[in-house]
Amino acid sequence: MRGVVWLGPVVLVAGLLLGGLLAGGMFAAEANRRAQQTPEALVPVGVPAAVPLPAGAGDATRGHGLYVRLCAACHGATGSDTSTPLHGPLINAYYRDDRVLAGLIRNGIGTMPGTPADHLSDQGLADIIAFMRALP
Repeated sequence: MRGVVWLGPVVLVAGLLLGGLLAGGMFAAEANRRAQQTPEALVPVGVPAAVPLPAGAGDATRGHGLYVRLCAACHGATGSDTSTPLHGPLINAYYRDDRVLAGLIRNGIGTMPGTPADHLSDQGLADIIAFMRALP
């Protein structure tokens, strides 16, 4: 009878250990498969090339409408999406020159696609930059 009392916990612990080993092996196999599908190693993203910004001063109110139409799908309506957030202070610290920020928007960076002039005018670009700089 005593053998039966300790047998239950032993089977439970053995099952947990075996399950953990099997689950860990499946995770490793999944990680290896994803690594094999990556065509090349990811590298740090460089600073975008500056582009001329011949437009006048940007209007953050107009920029908000353009931002919602062109950028909010990835960055969230207020720039606070968790996957690709934008924050005014960070943008202002990293991209002090509007021409560099304009180059990032025009040409894209990393996985972010660029927005060519036929989709966004120079004034619209200046408006979006003004809106982005005003983000909290």
